[in-house]
Amino acid sequence: MSSVRQRPGSSSSLSTMKASKKKLVGNATPRKKQSTADEARSIEMSLRRTNQMLHQELDRVSSIANAIDQDGRVLGDTKSHHKEMKDDIKGAKGALKGLEREKQKERRILIASIVFFYAVVAYVVWTRIRIPFLLW
Repeated sequence: MSSVRQRPGSSSSLSTMKASKKKLVGNATPRKKQSTADEARSIEMSLRRTNQMLHQELDRVSSIANAIDQDGRVLGDTKSHHKEMKDDIKGAKGALKGLEREKQKERRILIASIVFFYAVVAYVVWTRIRIPFLLW
């Protein structure tokens, strides 16, 4: 068996192409033509569905925009509350530092008082008893 190539323009290749085209397209049934009124109604219904869908999307987008605006206001209020709290915390921090300084001051005064008390007690005991061998 020898295979012979046929040129694309030959009559036998044209007939096979027509036959395969007829096979592919031949089974398709042609659509019924609609009248102009039916086509207009179809287009009108399509436009109504599109209009309804656009209105739904517009409502959805406007509700989302309102939610975003409301969230923005809430965030702004929260920010202002945080600033107020920051100022209050700074004031409380300053008051605590002042209390800490007062605490240290009172501690030094207490220690000095105790030292002074023991010094007075030692002086009184030393002058009353007059122990001769103690630096006198």
